[in-house]
Amino acid sequence: MMKGHRDLSWLCLVVMPALVAGMAGAAYAQLPAAIQPDPLIQSMINQVTADDVVRYDRELAGELAVWVDGAWYTIPTRYTYSGTAIQKTTRYIGQHLASLGLDVEYQAWDTSSNPNVIGELAGSANPDDIFIIGAHADDVQNTPGADDNASGAAAILIAADILSQYEWGCTLRFAFWTGEEQNLDGSDAYAYRAWTNDENIGGYLNLDMIGYNSVGSSPGIDLMYDPDTPGSQSLAQLYGDVVDAYGLNLVPDIVPDYWWESDHASFWEYGYTAIMAIEDENDLNPWYHTSGDTPARLDQAYFVQLTKASIATFAHMSGCLISGGMGTLEGHVTVAGGGGAIAGANVVARNGAGETFTITTNGAGYYSLALPAGSYAVTVAARGYRPGTAPAVEVVAGQVTTQDFSLEAAVALLSYLPLVAR
Repeated sequence: MMKGHRDLSWLCLVVMPALVAGMAGAAYAQLPAAIQPDPLIQSMINQVTADDVVRYDRELAGELAVWVDGAWYTIPTRYTYSGTAIQKTTRYIGQHLASLGLDVEYQAWDTSSNPNVIGELAGSANPDDIFIIGAHADDVQNTPGADDNASGAAAILIAADILSQYEWGCTLRFAFWTGEEQNLDGSDAYAYRAWTNDENIGGYLNLDMIGYNSVGSSPGIDLMYDPDTPGSQSLAQLYGDVVDAYGLNLVPDIVPDYWWESDHASFWEYGYTAIMAIEDENDLNPWYHTSGDTPARLDQAYFVQLTKASIATFAHMSGCLISGGMGTLEGHVTVAGGGGAIAGANVVARNGAGETFTITTNGAGYYSLALPAGSYAVTVAARGYRPGTAPAVEVVAGQVTTQDFSLEAAVALLSYLPLVAR
């Protein structure tokens, strides 16, 4: 974690006008109003073990060798400008994510040897809706960085291990930043690119220093939000609600963050909803940024609880877990009475939760829409035709449901007007 206040004097000149004008790319998280424990999410967090948390942390801190580029390698440092060491670190992370079936990007914001690493699990229903969980993988020189921030990076690796086993309607990204200790440079480059590309990022959850809790102290956790970023405080409250709903042994404290000291701040700069989860800053690791920041000084039980809370929060904040599998709805839209195909018809499927899925027919009047299994009200509209409706279409997991529509031509309004008015 980088401590200290960033120089944001440029922000008013560059970013704020865009915010005032309705900033492209910003997406405010639409969070659930209340949290009820989900048995499927409970089964996810039950998979988090102390053995995995400790193993990943020790690998990143250089106590255990990692398998990378076809050989064993012991990471001596994760300093952003360490050359081979940070390159091996990022490639180890990327190769692990790829082994889970994720699409992996190495974003070279500085050089090819110290890229951000982003693993993507593409959504099967609404892939343009994006949620990100991330942590910085780099550390400062002359420290193992077990807490700062191998702890956060280890939790992200575990999140990828577990969440990649399930199907999601939206896109999940697992991010590992470099350059955090150099003024958040890596995440800033990423958030800026997302903003310029108008990416619909619904929320970012940042983990930084989540492994230390002094002996005998309360298991406090600070949830840092920006009072000026829409959705930020609500996301912090969601995290706290998740802790309560799943009975996790943590004591959340929702805190406004005026120092912008970690990668969540890069997303705030571009209007994206984001928070940081961090160990209680009133009980901060006293070996922070020293050679004493080792795995042995971390509280394993606390570390596990925080990892579980973060994974459950990420699942709930995305709101797109597909528990019943995916099916396909397809069909043709034609003119009633045996007429031809209607191209460009708008097909909308709405489920009982109010979620809508939309597609347009092709030149042959055909549509095919991947949907979570369930019941849908399907409507079709096309210029010059009366709308068509199928009020209860059942989409079954792993199967194709066919629903055709024949639309009647709309009668011109003129034909209804009295002769005297013509």
